[in-house]
Amino acid sequence: MTEQHQRIPGRITEGSPPRRRTNRRARLRAHTVELSRTGRLPAFVLSVGLAAILVVFAVSDDFLVDNVVIRGNSIAYADTVVEHSGALGESIFQLSTHEVAENVARHPVVDSARVRVQLPDRVVVNVVERVPALVWQTGDRAVLIDEHGWVLAEGESEELPWVVELDGSLPQPGDHIDPGKVAAAQYLFEEIGNTEVLEYDESDGFQVHLSDQRIVLFGDPDELLVKMQVVSALSESSAEWSRLDVRDPERPVYQ
Repeated sequence: MTEQHQRIPGRITEGSPPRRRTNRRARLRAHTVELSRTGRLPAFVLSVGLAAILVVFAVSDDFLVDNVVIRGNSIAYADTVVEHSGALGESIFQLSTHEVAENVARHPVVDSARVRVQLPDRVVVNVVERVPALVWQTGDRAVLIDEHGWVLAEGESEELPWVVELDGSLPQPGDHIDPGKVAAAQYLFEEIGNTEVLEYDESDGFQVHLSDQRIVLFGDPDELLVKMQVVSALSESSAEWSRLDVRDPERPVYQ
């Protein structure tokens, strides 16, 4: 009779190969010892610790922007630039200086800006302002306009060409007018040295009041050079006139 051996799960029976025992705890300890020897474990712990510290700094009230310093402004009010920056109350570690500079450059007066942070809660903004080229007055209020037609701010300057608009409403900071009007006003003030008042309205265009009480009606900015040549020729002649209309330079009318 053949003797049979029944295998019982979990036990080694006669005639079966022995099983390998795996000690997981021993392997884990060995792996930990290996990490410690290579230095990878301390580096990992250090990186986790630094990340935790950065998170604490990012949410701490001690590192929220509480002071925004504006430098380089002579036309723009500092508080309006600060408002445009959007930096107040933001975490100084999460603040994007590039984004703040873009926000500040949207201010009507600002052409460009550079931004830097100072720990723990300070942001410094250096601005380059647009240069006023013209004063544009409507009623009893006036605005400053740059050579590209951008309305910068309400204000006045005796050193700039001055245009009095007879109709319409006052342009607001951030508005844009035709740069051709700005260039025309600058040209007229440069070419006519004895200008008393330069007026403008949509129907008749530019009209210059000279210091000797004579008036020259130029109209729109087109063909200003030709129109000015007509004015010069008539002024050098013996003709007497008090009002000269050169809106059509080929058919000037004077009286």
